[in-house]
Amino acid sequence: TVCDDFSDAGHALRYDAPAHLYVRCAPEQLMRAIQNLIDNSLKFGGSVEVRVRSAGAEALIEVEDDGPGIPAVEKDRVLEPFYRGDAARSLNDGDSFGLGLSIARSIAVQNGGRLELVDAKPHGLIARIAVPLEV
Repeated sequence: TVCDDFSDAGHALRYDAPAHLYVRCAPEQLMRAIQNLIDNSLKFGGSVEVRVRSAGAEALIEVEDDGPGIPAVEKDRVLEPFYRGDAARSLNDGDSFGLGLSIARSIAVQNGGRLELVDAKPHGLIARIAVPLEV
């Protein structure tokens, strides 16, 4: 649904997921987190792919872009409220407040999961939310 909304708004992104995967979460909150991750990826990358899969007892929701990525020394800081890294500072000041990743991390934690930022190859970023599968 989130990917369809972005596509309907004219954004090109790929979506790869099983037909059904049941997770234990507050769905509206998780949708907000995914929206924030996709929005960030569209700002910094030209190409965005959203993948969903199961791994053990978790569902992994990955939003990957081909942008500049985030330097390792800044990965923890960008998850703090109002922090904007160097690439974000070049954006129009009214465009971002530096809350998207912080909100996404908070939602993941509130739903028993976590948010990880992983380097994509050859460049870019994978923002990965892990939440428990419904048993």
